[in-house]
Amino acid sequence: MLTILYTALLTALSVLAGEGVAPAGLACDREGNGWMSVTVNPASPTASLSVYRLDDAQGTPTLSGHPLLHIAEADKAVIGGALHQDAQGRLLLFYTLTSGTYDGEGQVWMRVCDQPVSTPGQWSEAVRVGSGCVTAPPVELKDGTLVLATALWGPYCIDEAHQNAHPEWDARRGSLVFRSADGGKNWKDCGVSIQVPERRTAAFNNPKLFVKKDGSIGMVLRSFDSGFAYLCQSSDGGKTWNVPSPFFLNPDHDPTVCTLSDGRLLLVKNFKLDYVQYLPARELFAYLSDDNGTSWYPYMRVTTDDYAESPLVAELPSGEVLVAWSHQQPGSSEVKMARLPAVVPSPAPLEAHSTVLFEADGARAAFKRHCRAQMTPHTVPCLRTVRLATWNIQREGWGPGPKWTERRANVFAVFKEHAWDIVGTQEASIDYVKEIIAATGDIYDWVANVPEFYGEAARSGSEQPVLYRKDRFTLLACGPLEYSQNRKRYVGTLMTGDSYGIDYYKATTWAKFHDKDNDLDFYLYNIHMPVRSDAAQAAQALVLREDILTRCEGLPVLVTGDFNCQENSWCYHYLTELPYLQDTMGAVPDPLHSEYDSWCDYTGQLLEINLHHDHIFYTPFSIKVQDWEMDIENIHEGKHSSDHLPITINFTFFK
Repeated sequence: MLTILYTALLTALSVLAGEGVAPAGLACDREGNGWMSVTVNPASPTASLSVYRLDDAQGTPTLSGHPLLHIAEADKAVIGGALHQDAQGRLLLFYTLTSGTYDGEGQVWMRVCDQPVSTPGQWSEAVRVGSGCVTAPPVELKDGTLVLATALWGPYCIDEAHQNAHPEWDARRGSLVFRSADGGKNWKDCGVSIQVPERRTAAFNNPKLFVKKDGSIGMVLRSFDSGFAYLCQSSDGGKTWNVPSPFFLNPDHDPTVCTLSDGRLLLVKNFKLDYVQYLPARELFAYLSDDNGTSWYPYMRVTTDDYAESPLVAELPSGEVLVAWSHQQPGSSEVKMARLPAVVPSPAPLEAHSTVLFEADGARAAFKRHCRAQMTPHTVPCLRTVRLATWNIQREGWGPGPKWTERRANVFAVFKEHAWDIVGTQEASIDYVKEIIAATGDIYDWVANVPEFYGEAARSGSEQPVLYRKDRFTLLACGPLEYSQNRKRYVGTLMTGDSYGIDYYKATTWAKFHDKDNDLDFYLYNIHMPVRSDAAQAAQALVLREDILTRCEGLPVLVTGDFNCQENSWCYHYLTELPYLQDTMGAVPDPLHSEYDSWCDYTGQLLEINLHHDHIFYTPFSIKVQDWEMDIENIHEGKHSSDHLPITINFTFFK
C-alpha cells in the first residue's frame, strides 16, 4: 500500500489508497501526536468516515492500522470530518450527515474524545451543531469561544431526489456561522449568510476560517463560478461579517489557510500564479503571509502530483508542518502526506498593494528591483511624437457583419486617413495584413506571434499582428506571451478548468522596437483577451503585468488590445492598480468621444456608456500622452468598417 514520491524538496508518503478515499481532517497536539480523518467513497450516498491515529508524527507520519472511530449510517452519507484539538487537549470531530449525496441542507454533528492519547477510542455521543456542510475545523478564540463555518450548497450540488426538499434554506445558500461558548455543548446560529457571486448556485463554497494577529477572524470562500477565492472578516467573534472581496484566482479547488503559532498565515492551494508556470498540472504550493494576508511570499512546492486536491495542514511543535492531500486519478485515489521543513522567519513584506501577489520562487527581490526600474522617472523628452492605434478589425466568420471583401476598402481608407506609425490589430489574419500593407503604399512591415501559428486553423485569429512603419522602427525581438506551457493541449478544444474557463486559445504578441527618429528602444504588447471568462481575463492581466516587469528592463512599454473587459472589471483593476501601468485615456483631460463604447455593431449606432472594451495602456514614468481619440466616423454606406472602433493616441517618449 505504501509508495514513496520523491520531489526536489521533500518526500511524500501515500498513507492510504483505494477506489475512493480523501482526507477530511488533520490535527496535531503540542507533543507531536497526530490524528487524521478520512472519507471513504466521498461524494456518494454511502460515504463514511474513519478517524485514525498518526504513528511516528515526529518522523514520516503514517496511519495506524485500525480506525479509532468509524461513522457510517444507513441511508446517510457523511460529508467532511474536520478535526480540532481545543485548549483543553480534547479532540473535536465535526461532520455532516445528509440523505443521498446531498439533500440541500445537511445536519452538522460534533463528537469529542476527551483523552485522545490515553483513551483514543472513547468518544462522546453526537451533539447537533446546525445545518450545512462542514469541510474545515472551527477556530478557537482567546476566551475559549468556538466559531464554526458551514456551507449551504446550492441546486448544482443537490442530488435529483432532493432538489426541492429544503426550500426554507434557499435565501441563505452560502456560508453560515455558528458559535459555542461552552466547549461545544450548545451552538448558536449567528444568523448570517455570507455569499459570493456564485450565490445562485452556491456550489461547494466551503468556507475556511483563520484567526489574524489582531484577533479578528478571516474567512476564505471557494467560488465555483467566478474563478476567484473570496475573503471576508469579522471583528466581533464571527457575529457579523463584511462583504467578501476577491482574494486570489482559484481554479475551482479547495485551498486551505491556517494561523501558525507565531501568528503568520499559511496558505496551501493548487497552481502557482506567475508567468513562468501559469497553467501547470494541479500541483500544490504553500505560501506565507506575515501581514494578515495583504501580501504573500512562497514557502515551497508541496508536491508535483497531477490532480492533488483538498489539502489539509497541521503545525508540529518543532515548527514543521504536516500537509495531507487527496491524489485523485481515474479509477483510483490515495491520501498522501508530506512533512514540510520548519517555517523560517519571513523577509520584509512587499510594498503595499491591494492585490495578493503570488510570486515565483526566488522572485521577491527581482519583483522589487523590476518595479523600481519601471517606475524610475525618465526626464528628457524625445523630439518626435508617435501615433499609435489599437483596432479589432474582425475576422470574417467571427460574428455577424459584412464580409471582408465588402468592407476592406473602408478599412484601407481608415489606415490612410489616420497615417498611424504603429497599429496593434486583433482578429486580423496575415492575409488581411498583407492587403492593408499593399493598399497603403508598402510603408508598413508587420510582426505577429510565431511562424507556426500562421497556417494552423485551430489557432486562426491568435496571431495578434502589429503593423509598424518600417522607415522609422526596427524590430529587435518578438515572441508570444502564452498562458499555457503546453499549448498543444489546448488546440481546437474548449478550454475549461485548468485555464479558468477560457473559451479559445489566445496568445499575446510582444515586440521590442528601436525608434530610429528618437534613438530609443521600447516594448509593445498586443493582446486579445477571451470573451466568456472574467477569471481568465483577470489571470491573463496578472501574467501580462508580471511579464512587463521581468522582460522590459525599465524601458517604455505600451499595451494595445481588445481586452473584452471594461473599466469596472477585475482585469482592468489588476492592470492599473500599480503605478507602472496606466490607461492612456485617463492621461488627457478631454479624450475625444470617450463617452462611447469602443465595441459597436455595423449599423452606425453607438453605445453612450462611458465604458470601453478596447484600451491602450502605457508606462507613465517614460511616456507622455498628448491626446486620445476614438474614431466614431469610419462609416461606409451606413456601416462601420468593423465591430470595434479604432482608438488612437499621440505620445512622446522620455529618455
